[in-house]
Order: sequence, then C-alpha cells, then structure tokens
Amino acid sequence: LVKGVYQFGGAERSYLPLPKGSWGYDKSLEKQVPEYNPKEAKKLLAEAGYPNGFDTELYVIDSRVPIATIFQQQMKKNLNINVKVRSVEWGTFSDTASKGKASMYAMGWTWYPDPDFFLYQMFHSKQVGSLGNGYGYDNPKVDKLLERATQETADQNERKKLYVQAMEQIVKDVPRVELTNVEITAAVRKNVQGFKVGADNKFIIADKDTNVWLSE
Repeated sequence: LVKGVYQFGGAERSYLPLPKGSWGYDKSLEKQVPEYNPKEAKKLLAEAGYPNGFDTELYVIDSRVPIATIFQQQMKKNLNINVKVRSVEWGTFSDTASKGKASMYAMGWTWYPDPDFFLYQMFHSKQVGSLGNGYGYDNPKVDKLLERATQETADQNERKKLYVQAMEQIVKDVPRVELTNVEITAAVRKNVQGFKVGADNKFIIADKDTNVWLSE
C-alpha cells in the first residue's frame, strides 16, 4: 500500500501508534505487530461468521482516496470484503468519525513530539467520542499507564517505560491498523537559510530559536 501510494518516496510503513522519531518509540515492539496474512485472516473471518466476506464502508477525505482505493482492492481480492469508499469533506469526516458512526475510517495524526499528544488523545477512554478515539478504544490498564506517565514523573526515561507498556497492550488489542509514517517536507531555494518545519507540521519563520534569512 505504501509503495502504491507513495511511488516517489516520502513515506514508510508504520508499525506503532507513535512516529519513529518520538523518544517514546520502541523498535522491539514492531515484531509483536500482526503480519500480513490473508489466509489466516480468512480463517478468522470464518470463525466470526463471515466465511463469504461482507459489505462495509470506509470514510476518508479527498487526499486519502488513493489509500482507500488500494485498500478497497486488497479487501475484495484477499477476503471478498466489499468496501464502499466514502470521500467526504473534513467537517463531515470529523463529525462521523468522532461519533463512531463510521464502520471504518482512515486518517492521519500529527502533533507535538511528546508521546502524550499521540497516545492519550487516541487511546485513553476519556477521549472516546473525540476524533482521536472515534473507534471507541477502552482499556483500563492502558488508561492507568497513560495517566501515570504524566502524573508520577517528569523523567523522560521513566515516562518512556510506561508508554512502552501501554503500546505493548495496544498492539495486543489491535484497535486499529497502522499504515504510514509520512515525511514532513518543504521545498525552499538554496539561498533560504535557517528554515525549519515544526513537529506539528507548522512552518517556523521567526521565534526565539529561529530566524529565516536569505543569503547573497
């Protein structure tokens, strides 16, 4: 899917619900992520009472239609699941997804690099009904770990241990499937100096640490 959508680069497969550049990321958890296995998926579908597949919908905004199209083809070919792609504008998408009215949806998430802005927003039960946790994930064990990571200590190493434990449980529960880590890039001329892109995808022109200028 990544190779099909990002034919000229700019993205890689995602394994965990944190960007690989985050200090909370733990590569050792990648091996716990379920592998691509259509044959095993067919067995699980049959056990769940859907030996012949089923019909469903996938909500996306326009920019993710290429991802949705490939996903639609894969589901039909591998599992006989008929996916209707619903491409809607952002307001409709965010309202439908956050309220749990979408059978499935594909979206991206970027924010400040602290793991709390990813994991708490997307997996704490208090966020059920918000866009981050529109799939309704609710695990008391994960809730407690995420709370401890911000309430018990400010030590980054200790916080990482708690976030890794939380991600280990999240990976085990499989509330969603990770797709891509997309590079945040910007094109500038050679004479533009000091230009930066923030972790929240904002262009920084001037602040206490940044001053963009033009060389001769």
